[in-house]
Amino acid sequence: MRLPKVPNLPDPRAPDVGRQTEEFRGWLKSSPEHMVSYERLRRWQVVQDELARLARKEGRAFVVSDDGLD
Repeated sequence: MRLPKVPNLPDPRAPDVGRQTEEFRGWLKSSPEHMVSYERLRRWQVVQDELARLARKEGRAFVVSDDGLD
């Protein structure tokens, strides 16, 4: 399996953050599958952050695979 493709999150520092936010919300609402894809990616990122934190604590390298799921 590969990580889902989702649009970039709105940049809170961008002058057009309101437009970006509305576009992102529109994308999420346009299909139930989009919310599932976004949630899969968000959860994957949480797990990767935790694995990287543990690796750093143990003094070892942490490498994410190409597909991001290993």
